Amino acid sequence: MTIPTEYLALHRTCYANHGVSMESVACGCFNCITVFNGRDIKNTKTEKYGVHTALCPNCGNNTVLPGVEDKEILKSMNLYFLTPINQKQ
Repeated sequence: MTIPTEYLALHRTCYANHGVSMESVACGCFNCITVFNGRDIKNTKTEKYGVHTALCPNCGNNTVLPGVEDKEILKSMNLYFLTPINQKQ
């Protein structure tokens, strides 16, 4: 399965995104498929070089996409990046 270019670009935004996520009115999590206000983010993961990645306030995963509130996009991202290869159709 080939991952569309736009999803690869979106996936890059879930790393080192704490500042941008906190400023976003809407963020989406492609792990638990929820949409929330960026101000609801309370936890981060410190990555290499000291950058901070936002963690979803619902599931705690580092799969937060700033500015994404379309659940169909979140579901597609989940399929491409989190579903085991043997379960993909």
